[in-house]
Amino acid sequence: MSITVRDCLFLPTLSLGYVAAGENGLNNIVNRIDVIEFILDEDEFATPNVLFITAFHAIRDNVEAQCRALYRYKKLGASAVVLFYSDLVIHSLDRKVIQTADELNLPIIKLPGSDLGLHYCDVIEEVMEAIFIDRKQFENILSNTLDMISRLTPDRQNIRTLLEFASGFVKSSLFLCDNANRLIDSACWPRNNSIDQLQEVISSFDSHDMPDNVSTVRLTYGITSFYRKGFTVKPQTDLILYASCRNNVLSSLSLDQITEMIRIFVSIWNYNLDFSNRNSMLTLLLTGNYELVGKLSSDNAIDLSEYDTLLIAERRPDYNDTSESSISSRLCKELPPDAFLSETTAEREIALIKSDSSTGVLADPDKLAFLSRYRFITVEEHFDPFSLKEFYTGYCNSLDAITKIFRMRSVFSAEQIKFADWCLRLNEGSSHEKSTYLEKLSLLRDPKHKDTLETVETFLLDAGSEIKTTAELLYIHRNTVQHRLRKVQEITGLNAAVLPDSYTLYVAAALHRISQVHGE
Repeated sequence: MSITVRDCLFLPTLSLGYVAAGENGLNNIVNRIDVIEFILDEDEFATPNVLFITAFHAIRDNVEAQCRALYRYKKLGASAVVLFYSDLVIHSLDRKVIQTADELNLPIIKLPGSDLGLHYCDVIEEVMEAIFIDRKQFENILSNTLDMISRLTPDRQNIRTLLEFASGFVKSSLFLCDNANRLIDSACWPRNNSIDQLQEVISSFDSHDMPDNVSTVRLTYGITSFYRKGFTVKPQTDLILYASCRNNVLSSLSLDQITEMIRIFVSIWNYNLDFSNRNSMLTLLLTGNYELVGKLSSDNAIDLSEYDTLLIAERRPDYNDTSESSISSRLCKELPPDAFLSETTAEREIALIKSDSSTGVLADPDKLAFLSRYRFITVEEHFDPFSLKEFYTGYCNSLDAITKIFRMRSVFSAEQIKFADWCLRLNEGSSHEKSTYLEKLSLLRDPKHKDTLETVETFLLDAGSEIKTTAELLYIHRNTVQHRLRKVQEITGLNAAVLPDSYTLYVAAALHRISQVHGE
């Protein structure tokens, strides 16, 4: 059991308000509550499952800024937004703000607009009390953690996120190391604490004789306590969890709970923490642990510069054939033995491959033909492995957009993913540039031009600007395609077959497909 937005609505203060938008997000988990009236660009630290309180005071007269703020709140981990003093500050929620919240599944709880007797601290006190009561049960901690991680985008389903959640729960700094005391990842408390503290913790234990038969050891220096707990995760990987806290806020039981969280996470998400094994290379690259990447490369004589082809294969949402062998087993058979593979979820596999391998993907692309029947595939040659973390984050953020933009494709290039990510940010950002592009299609959005609009979108986004392919995809004659493209030029003044007009229409078509799904 975990506290959700829906549960919070039964608290005395929040029961005074109502859900003005984003009702589909009422089951979002709430782990924290915070006040947010402005966001600094350099302060983008995401904290999952936060109930944000705001009055939109700094952006009270700017509807577009309010929409952008909702996108930013969601990116920062918002579960919901509690809107105070609306009648006095913004007066009413604009339709665009409501649409944005609905699109993001981000509930906006609107409190009595002119009631100055209701204070931020009243809501904070009640929400935190509910969270504290919920946290007292160990089963809740485990279910809460797993539920929270399952709701995150795949690029954030990693050990760092788990440690950050646990660190916030126990109000202590946590350092996960291998059995040689090499740092795997950490989370400091308070958040701005220095990771250099790890060396202080390790040195404290090294200066004492520790019994071999004790799994958890505690040292106390004044108001500061240091902990060390050894444990094992599959497959027989020995780890050490170090912790530091002040004023005895941490207990051995809490450490047991955290190590159990790690075990469950490793098991469910198939997460490799054996960083002495070359198969953990992708895990290290995805988390940006370049120090261990260098150590692993050195120990195994790996030259990462040779691995310049990236492949991401993903199950189609509408594919339900359980008789097929797993994507992991098929790729293991088809890819060269020196390729790096990582099954990030049961639905997705990532591979780094040497493009010059005689048995590699580029030498025989037909070996991966089986994937195109039921997978999305991304292949990028000349890929820099050290950019994998940034690229994968963009991929996860834009996957929904790319499947809407290139709706008839099953194989995407890295450039298309980057383009989808750019369109997504453009759609979330200033309306002026987006409107400039969409205006190019304004006349074509008339229902009587539905077929013409569909044809130019298919021509540009799905058919690679090929007349023949467009005709095949739409089951029409190629002459019909040519006639409709001429009609596009007559209506818009833009030639879909000639630059720069074609690029303008390309962007406009992509934005239209995104906004069309969102009901704009």
